[in-house]
Amino acid sequence: MTDPLAPHEIVSGMGSAPPGIVSGMGSPLRTHAIIVGIDEYEIGASARLIGPVDDAVRFARWFLSHGVPAAQVHLAVTPGLAAVDDLTKTGADVRGPSRAEIHRLLTRDLPDWDGDLLWVVWGGHGAIDELRRRRLYYADSTRADPATLDLESAMAMAASSYVPGFARQIWIVDACQTHGLAVRSHWTPGTETFPVGAPERNREQDALFAASLGEPAINLTAARTGLFSSEVLRDLEATEPGTWPPDMEALTTRLRERFTRLRDSYEQTPTYLWYRSRAGDEGQLLQSGTAHAAPARPSGQIDLRLLGAAAEALVRIDEFVRTDVREEMLSVLRRDIYAAINRQGNARLEAVSVLRTCARYAGGIPELVEAVRFFCADPDRATEFAAAAQRLAPSP
Repeated sequence: MTDPLAPHEIVSGMGSAPPGIVSGMGSPLRTHAIIVGIDEYEIGASARLIGPVDDAVRFARWFLSHGVPAAQVHLAVTPGLAAVDDLTKTGADVRGPSRAEIHRLLTRDLPDWDGDLLWVVWGGHGAIDELRRRRLYYADSTRADPATLDLESAMAMAASSYVPGFARQIWIVDACQTHGLAVRSHWTPGTETFPVGAPERNREQDALFAASLGEPAINLTAARTGLFSSEVLRDLEATEPGTWPPDMEALTTRLRERFTRLRDSYEQTPTYLWYRSRAGDEGQLLQSGTAHAAPARPSGQIDLRLLGAAAEALVRIDEFVRTDVREEMLSVLRRDIYAAINRQGNARLEAVSVLRTCARYAGGIPELVEAVRFFCADPDRATEFAAAAQRLAPSP
């Protein structure tokens, strides 16, 4: 396969930090990057993607251009692209994306590395299992053995004493979060978990995901890239020399604003981004409005029949009825929306209050729909609620 990417200078060897960056805590010389890009799967041609390996090459080139030593750039990618061979010649650590190779990379190699900052970038197929845990497919997944990496378990391992170094970590995942690859009519999660040590109190993890529960990440086949990866790379490549590491909070803000603008002119854009900050906050990034965005319309203008239908659909969702899960569900909404909800002891009354509040804010109803989709285990009921709730959304 020929290299579809434009020529790009690759920094080889151990290298040195670019001007303005000192060799110390958080410098490129103390950075390792794990980059996974999977275009082809043993499950068959129906699972083939065009783009994750190209994106992996671009991420690797970006790390090298910012002074990360080639030996500390670790790729697990589908072989065959000429650019991957070029990276191998620089001294980058390149291997295949099978379960055995990736498992060895994470459980045997990673704990032995000495560093302060760890990046983990993954592009390929993903899924959500029955316990709403994020799963990422290995290249050797088959219909009989849908081998997947348990992302939550892998992140827990990296945040524990099992991995002695890397107090700062950045995880970027461009993968679908659908209910499997039609492996079976009722997909059952596997049992793979990663070893975990004692929790490290000062370990910081930022994580940014491209898709919501039940939704695919958008892959631009003609451009040989994932839309999410393309936008992340565009932002990273614009990083000023000497800035290391990039400010993840600023990056997510710029991504949110960019995708909000893209939705107005391009139908193939994410309706969803998910961000987990190093402080432990987690939530969806749907709007670029300020924390005190003006209400979209007075609550009195809501059609009571539509409100009742949406509330009825919401209380048919078991997870909303359960007080503990409902609280988690609502906590991912924007803070100003969450704070404005008039809390009720009765699930139906609270459903009405939640819907009325979300309808007052631009983008509030879509945010609620995505939160429900994430927590609801019954996709049919989630879809029924989405249809009823969208009728409440204010006209643009």
